[in-house]
Amino acid sequence: MIIRGEDGFAQTADAVVLAGSGEELSLLVVRRKYEPYQNTYAFPGGFLDRDELPLVACIRELVEETGLDLNGVDSIALSVREKQGRDPRGLTRTFPFLFLLEHPQKIKAADDALEVHWIPLISLKSLAFDHGAILCEALALFWRGMHTFKVALKLPYVISPKGMEESFLFYGGTFNPWHAGHSECINQGSRAIEQSVTVVPDHNPLKQLIQGECFWHQYLQMVERFSATHHAVYPGFLGQEHKNPTALWISQLASKPSFIIGDDNLQILYKWVEFELFLNSLQGLMVVPRSLKQADSLELIKKLKQNFPNLMIKLLRNHSYQKLSSTALRI
Repeated sequence: MIIRGEDGFAQTADAVVLAGSGEELSLLVVRRKYEPYQNTYAFPGGFLDRDELPLVACIRELVEETGLDLNGVDSIALSVREKQGRDPRGLTRTFPFLFLLEHPQKIKAADDALEVHWIPLISLKSLAFDHGAILCEALALFWRGMHTFKVALKLPYVISPKGMEESFLFYGGTFNPWHAGHSECINQGSRAIEQSVTVVPDHNPLKQLIQGECFWHQYLQMVERFSATHHAVYPGFLGQEHKNPTALWISQLASKPSFIIGDDNLQILYKWVEFELFLNSLQGLMVVPRSLKQADSLELIKKLKQNFPNLMIKLLRNHSYQKLSSTALRI
């Protein structure tokens, strides 16, 4: 029975259980026996009983669905999820908890689970509900340079920070859809200062969730583009439920990074949230031509340098894809 509070929300708890390391790092998943998302993979979890604490419910559901008892094992609370549309059964507030195991342990399907599996992350294609977004958040905790998380966990190479230990060159955006202009920005930016690029895809939290949309699947599609390179894709901001101004996360980094932007952003930088904090947090700004004439870009750069004299700003060369636009391609 689904118990709803006075605010109309049902409460659930989910277990994100990772085991192993590196290329063998695996996630514990259940194949759902019932709708919604029947026969698809999801985290073990379920609804809270009346007056039950979320972590208690998480461990209980884990035992009931998989036979795995993690009572007493350290857990990490992830972001509470409650966005409208995340569960077709109605308003649902979920409390996810992350557990780390050295090796996969014995499991057995029961209760609402049709099957249970340890699936290597590099083989996992998608997850039900918004579990893909929760998984992205969990994995981001182990990105050295982006977080000061104390637990070391080696990620599979394709979803690891790769060259971030030696370089901090970021390229942010929604990238929906990805196009050749984005690739050109990465190529030019990385060549200009001889550094690998960390792509930081974000999600507009005002956007309505689409049933069946999986942010883990979206992340893997981006990662595949750079699987044979030293460039990396950061997963932590995909599927966030709250706004995520660039200035607030980039100012928390231990070292000043460089950042790639299009020249169209030169005109509107002053409209960015905390734009002064953003620019003062940077070592360099790589400006890729998009829509402005070179003379106009140089004039804007000149004015920017007057206000931020310590910021290195480099205008990159014209290219064949600068008229491409993700917004136009979506229409």
